[in-house]
Amino acid sequence: MKNKIAVLIDLDDTLLGNDMDHFLPGYLHALSKTIPDVPEKLMIKELMAGTKKMLMKTTAEYTLADVFNAHFYPGININKEELENKISRFYEEEFPKLKTLTTHKNEAVTIINTIHQTGHPIVVATNPLFPSAAQYHRLTWAGFPYPDGLFKDVTSFENYHFCKPNPEYYAEILFKHDFLNMPAVMIGNSLSDDILPAEKLGLSTYWITKDGKKHPDQGILSAAGDLSGVPAWLEAIQDEITAINWGQNLQQSIITLRVTPAVFDGFGMRYPSSILDDKPKPNEWCVKEILQHLLDADTHLNLARVRKFFNELKPFIASLDLDALTNNNSEPTKEYQLVLSQFFAIRAELINQITSATPEIISKQAVHTIFGPTTFGEIIEFIAIHDRNHIQQSLNVLSK
Repeated sequence: MKNKIAVLIDLDDTLLGNDMDHFLPGYLHALSKTIPDVPEKLMIKELMAGTKKMLMKTTAEYTLADVFNAHFYPGININKEELENKISRFYEEEFPKLKTLTTHKNEAVTIINTIHQTGHPIVVATNPLFPSAAQYHRLTWAGFPYPDGLFKDVTSFENYHFCKPNPEYYAEILFKHDFLNMPAVMIGNSLSDDILPAEKLGLSTYWITKDGKKHPDQGILSAAGDLSGVPAWLEAIQDEITAINWGQNLQQSIITLRVTPAVFDGFGMRYPSSILDDKPKPNEWCVKEILQHLLDADTHLNLARVRKFFNELKPFIASLDLDALTNNNSEPTKEYQLVLSQFFAIRAELINQITSATPEIISKQAVHTIFGPTTFGEIIEFIAIHDRNHIQQSLNVLSK
């Protein structure tokens, strides 16, 4: 049986002809007319500054929309609540008129239908710098009324925590949609936003480019060419492509550590507390207990282990039964959001410690009471494996 491949595909200038250098001025001018009390120059200045904040975001806490709103509305000196109705009407009535600034790609619908019929799950991996309303309108212009059953997701700034070109953006898609252990690819026209960061994570890629020449940093199963070549490429690699090898390097482990809290924040946004507190069986953990377990792991084990590499010449890593620790010490009455906020804080502290490690610290040898000789990178990978296992466990719980 051929592999099913998680297909991540860009929207602008991939499925829809949309040069942002042409589209963006029209969008900004139309939006500024919706807010007549704010000078257009100020509105554009603060919107672009808020967008830059999203582009620079590398932490899991807060969605991209939270980060944008926290800058934009104070910048124009208007409360968000005062403009919500106007902004909603803008996306309902004015934004659709911007379709004339884009061009329809006739082959896009045929190609997506072909991929869908083959059984590959598809996510529209468009940069989540816009609200969902804007994403869905542009998808409709490309010939895909949403929802139409073709796509698992269309990424937008309300429900994602990272954006392109961060590899964490691609990892968040994979973790969120249970693509952790299946082959996945990224298809897009931007070398810097679509291709290189996806390759860095470990995805195979298809670069939409006129000359059809691969970039030197694309992998052996990756390719380049026009959009029409995508179905044949997927067919050609189906028997060879495998899931990401998650243990390749320290940077890949750090990506996992950054994305894990974002995934659990996503669970909190999508599911009521009654679901997150619900045990599949009496002796199994609910999602909140899994989150508590990850918090306990960072608090009582992971941070201390990492610090040993900073403080000891030859660190000694002792084993600890974390399952027992969580079962004995967790507070079942704590709200999910409280556990999550504590996890955000301790995980940020852990990542800051890891990323401050010098080459000398990273090269240190350690001894683990069970595994014997080990290294800084292996300890971080143990944490990342633990994260991914419990994300998978949570997805299994929620699927029931």
